Amino acid sequence: IPILANSYADYGLAMYSYYCAFTLRDEGKVVAHEIGHTLGQVMDEYNSYYNWGFPNSSDTNDPETIKWKTLLGFRYTTIFKAANAVNHYTPSSGCLMRYLNWQYCEVCKLSIARRLNNSSFTQSPRNLYVAIPDVTTEHSITPERSEYNDSRINEQNIEKANGHELEFRTIIQNFENKDKPIEMKLKITGADGTVKCEATETVTVPAQSNPDNLDVGLASCSVKIPKEKVTGLTAGDKIEGQVIDKETGEVLATDKTETQTWKNVNISYKIVGEDGD
Repeated sequence: IPILANSYADYGLAMYSYYCAFTLRDEGKVVAHEIGHTLGQVMDEYNSYYNWGFPNSSDTNDPETIKWKTLLGFRYTTIFKAANAVNHYTPSSGCLMRYLNWQYCEVCKLSIARRLNNSSFTQSPRNLYVAIPDVTTEHSITPERSEYNDSRINEQNIEKANGHELEFRTIIQNFENKDKPIEMKLKITGADGTVKCEATETVTVPAQSNPDNLDVGLASCSVKIPKEKVTGLTAGDKIEGQVIDKETGEVLATDKTETQTWKNVNISYKIVGEDGD
């Protein structure tokens, strides 16, 4: 149950999955933060204590055992020490569950998608959740934000990729109780249409058998072009990265998904009194 407070105060609150209250501040960012608690079941990332029951909170910084190990190195996902905590680690240095001027981190997005596609919430769950993919050069599995930004490649800075391994990567959550084959394609084409380098990889996303386990039905999907083949890239070259459902041939996402145009949706509401006014 969402409760809107007629105030611009700098506060909000959430009570487990029962209700949340929020103010009119920050154009809905307080709303999104509190809904992250109630709907997404993710915790505050600014706290100095660890809470084991939440997907975006860990008491270990071991990349082999941390809850979000499958996402490490993808879009700023790292192991970040929360506040002044001794044993509380979170997936990102910037997340809406930490600061209102950020978006949700990838772990929080995944958690919310898992909840929204649970049969308790919808009669028509989606088959897959596909995180927005991107193209990068080599970087560590626990990158600083500056390191990750420096590794990102697009058609504006494509010359920077020369002599580096290129990776097109996404994270996919399977909501079906059967394995799902995914085809990952990455191709660099010159202005004259010549293919300069390309690679294709098929990844099997395992079946979803336990929606309460973050790692079940989850896969890191990527395709890489080795650095010895990434040569001669120049301004004007085109990148084509595709995430394809191999069973249906549907393109689920591309390297341009992040910058695609979205439609605006207006939601209106009214309060009706006992007399109907």
